[in-house]
Amino acid sequence: MPAYLITLTLCLLLSHSNVNAQTQWRSSEQQVTLIELYTSEGCSSCPPADRWLGSWLNRDKLWQQIVPVAFHIDYWDSLGWVDRYAQAPFTLRQQRYQQLGHSRAIYTPAFMVNGQEWRGFFSRQSLPFNPPKLIGVLQAQLQAPLAHQQTSQLLAHFTPLAASHGELTLHVALLGMNIVSPIKAGENKGRELQHNFVVLKYYQQHSALKQQGYQWLLPLSSSPEAQAIALWVTEREQMLPLQATGGWLKDEAI
Repeated sequence: MPAYLITLTLCLLLSHSNVNAQTQWRSSEQQVTLIELYTSEGCSSCPPADRWLGSWLNRDKLWQQIVPVAFHIDYWDSLGWVDRYAQAPFTLRQQRYQQLGHSRAIYTPAFMVNGQEWRGFFSRQSLPFNPPKLIGVLQAQLQAPLAHQQTSQLLAHFTPLAASHGELTLHVALLGMNIVSPIKAGENKGRELQHNFVVLKYYQQHSALKQQGYQWLLPLSSSPEAQAIALWVTEREQMLPLQATGGWLKDEAI
């Protein structure tokens, strides 16, 4: 059975908060649903979608069956309000979905559910859940640094049940929670927008079957009140998630 061992070095830039001495996340063998929202603070139709994504915060399915992430895109930034969470790579990610035929257009708010466009939100449909698939376990473990060290280690491991998937990509997103943004210009001028599952930092790394593992330095921001992490695995250069997991980075985030 093929296994991919992914070792990541996390550089913790936490000046006002502490991370658990050890935090672990583990999926079941059944495929976990990854929900991606493409949104912007400059978009007047986006707040309802942001609220809907945030509603998963208090549901039992969070992290066990559902991993939500919100990518703030930057193509609204020239239309009256610059979104402080928008990043050009997130726009490119949304465009990549269209290029591969997984979505029909580039717009906000836009949902991708397990890598496929989902417009059911606009007609108040329930989230689609496909028949359960047994994929394999994706797990990760974070160990906080000792007092004299400045880095912590995140060990991620994926064991697919099927034959080799070839080269895989691990995706890691650090998420901001309970964020409130007063909007002073643009379509949402005068409103206070609340965000959850906001992707603050996003990294990818590849792994081949012949590799024993790899490392990277991952800055961990301490600016939001609460933080979480989302991890998922895809085939290299592809967008469809094979498996996902996630959870809180510290107790205060619950």
